[in-house]
Amino acid sequence: MLEDQIIALLPVDGSPMGNITLRQNLECSKDEYDEAKRNLVEKKKIIVGKGMGGSIRLSGDTRIETLANKMLEIVKKEGATGKNVGNTFL
Repeated sequence: MLEDQIIALLPVDGSPMGNITLRQNLECSKDEYDEAKRNLVEKKKIIVGKGMGGSIRLSGDTRIETLANKMLEIVKKEGATGKNVGNTFL
């Protein structure tokens, strides 16, 4: 789903990403992108920013959810061994 792909490409630290860059990375039409973006805004998953081509960033709740999912993926991959993964003790 395009909405999930957009969320996956946005930086989890809340930095904005340009709409043009995102569309190029997703290789989708402007109409498809605009519809997915509109849906994400309505769901309060992203925040619209400024810039020549516009930008978007993850909302606070989406950042937390995305980070939690990434950490869960690491735990599943590495196993719940209690070993140090990056700078986070799991």
